[in-house]
Amino acid sequence: MPTISPVLRITIGLLLLTVSLLLLGDLLGIVPNQKQSEIDARKIMAESLAIQISSEIGENRVEQAGKLLNIIVSRNQQVQSMGLRGNTKQLIMKSDNHESNWVDIEDDHSTANHIQVPIYENQSRWGTLEISFVPLNSMMSDLFTSRSFTAMVLFIFVFGFITYWLFLRRVLSELDPGSVVPDRVRTALDILTEGVVILDTSERIVLANDAFKKKLGFSESELLGKHLSSLPWDMENDALSLGKEKFPWNSFLETNELPTLEHLKLKTNNYGILAFDISVAPIKASHDKIKGVIVTIDDVTELEKKHKELGRTLKNLEKSKEEISRQNLELTALATFDPLSGLLNRRSLFDGLNNLLTEAHDHNEVLSCIMLDIDFFKSVNDNYGHAAGDNVIKTVSEILQEISRPQDLAGRYGGEEFVIVLPRTEESEAAQIAEKMRLTISQIQFDEVSKKLTITSSFGITSTQSNTWKADKLIDEADQALYVAKQTGRNKLVRYSQKDIDSPKIQIESERVPQKNQNNMDEKVSTLPHTLNRVEHIEKPDLYSPETLSMTEVPSRTVILDRLTQAKKLASRNKTNLAVLTIFIDTIQLTNNTLGYASAEKLKKIAFDRLIETFRLSDTVMPEVSTSKSLSLSRSSDAEFTAVLSGIEQGTD
Repeated sequence: MPTISPVLRITIGLLLLTVSLLLLGDLLGIVPNQKQSEIDARKIMAESLAIQISSEIGENRVEQAGKLLNIIVSRNQQVQSMGLRGNTKQLIMKSDNHESNWVDIEDDHSTANHIQVPIYENQSRWGTLEISFVPLNSMMSDLFTSRSFTAMVLFIFVFGFITYWLFLRRVLSELDPGSVVPDRVRTALDILTEGVVILDTSERIVLANDAFKKKLGFSESELLGKHLSSLPWDMENDALSLGKEKFPWNSFLETNELPTLEHLKLKTNNYGILAFDISVAPIKASHDKIKGVIVTIDDVTELEKKHKELGRTLKNLEKSKEEISRQNLELTALATFDPLSGLLNRRSLFDGLNNLLTEAHDHNEVLSCIMLDIDFFKSVNDNYGHAAGDNVIKTVSEILQEISRPQDLAGRYGGEEFVIVLPRTEESEAAQIAEKMRLTISQIQFDEVSKKLTITSSFGITSTQSNTWKADKLIDEADQALYVAKQTGRNKLVRYSQKDIDSPKIQIESERVPQKNQNNMDEKVSTLPHTLNRVEHIEKPDLYSPETLSMTEVPSRTVILDRLTQAKKLASRNKTNLAVLTIFIDTIQLTNNTLGYASAEKLKKIAFDRLIETFRLSDTVMPEVSTSKSLSLSRSSDAEFTAVLSGIEQGTD
């Protein structure tokens, strides 16, 4: 759609304003009225003629009066005809064509074209002088009549338009905001791909380059002279919700302080709402006087879309990461714990045992190991079914978890055999714990079918007091002690250091599993799985040796996981709180990268010793830690240690 130039709009406005003033002056009577002047002149002439005619008639010179009428008509172009009418309404004298030019008028009224003047003689009316004038000009005839008001208005309308247009074109060319910027500068700015707008000190646009105009869909004439703030900025934007002062160019012109990069949105004709990064720079003249502002407007709509897409992708990745972490935890739990008993499986048990052996050896501490076996377990499966056997396994596992301490490791070694590792525990103390387990197991009754089922268990106990620092050898010693316990009557415990001493058989009244075979045959059957396990252990390669376990961090994590599990169950059972402290030493990683693995391992040992010493010092300051509370420390990674404090009463800081 073609647009009207500002010069033409202003010209038309000024012209209409001038004509309106002329019409207003004419309405108020300020402008001379030619028609009224002619009417007044006709009145005066009619009165003068009436006086002359009256004078002639008064002297009885009627013929002279008639000649005077004809002379006046012939010499005055405004007069068409004249006549003298008596009181009887009869024409006494007349000029040519008077009857055709005259129009009857009621009474003594006159019009602009027909005037009648009464003539008196001796104070009495003698007759009436009738004068017919040429009709006054109409508006259309006034157009071609000189010195008429209509012609003057038409003249001003035509020549005023031309004059105003030429004048304004010249003046506005000097005042055009676009002329402030030289053409070479304009051409250079049009090359830029980002929008550039130059403002004067009144925040009006004096230049907008092609990139900005194309983005907005506005022409140059629509932008020049406008306030940049008046453009359709997206007012839903937070930066604009407080009003005009939030625009960066406004802030700069008010405070002379350059604002930071602003992010605004603008509604455009071609592309909808676009996002822009706005930056402002001053335009200075001499003496650092600010003459205007240059505003750069960089379209970041696509970048903003990419950021949003990236944000959604990151959220999806976070969700995927959480799901992977959850599945990893499930896999770790499946790889670490025995699904039936809920205790550590055999591999994780060896991992944790190797780790605890290393700690005990490094700190010159005693570590004990308990191995137990459920007596006559095969007969339970044979007589009551495997479901009953599974129930027995679960019940025994729960007893072991309940009696063992949070810092202990409890695992299922295989079949009906279990192992409990007790760090910082001598063999005699381990024997007391094992005896408590044995008595608790023997007192449990199972309701299976119509019979009451009770079970017993045998225990083998060993410790590092025998100077055994390898996991497989320590397990083997506990296994040997267990073998002696089973061979000497079952339902008892045997310490490895006293395995050659005959231990009296502890008699417990219980309902034995019904057997159809002889006793020594039962013993052979019950010891057969144990013998097979020992043979399998000899034939299989040593997957749990220190050399194998030193290549992974799993042992430390296994210990932590089991300790946390035990501590959580203990806290739930005793209605106490549980505290976990993680300590990360970044110097260890730096030492490993700079001085090597050996130096890093030494630093780990020193750090672990210091932590142990610190926690022991806290035991002396707060004795209740060693009695009512349980504290364990493990290494969770190369440079991270984890302390688990259980048994904290609820409400304690």
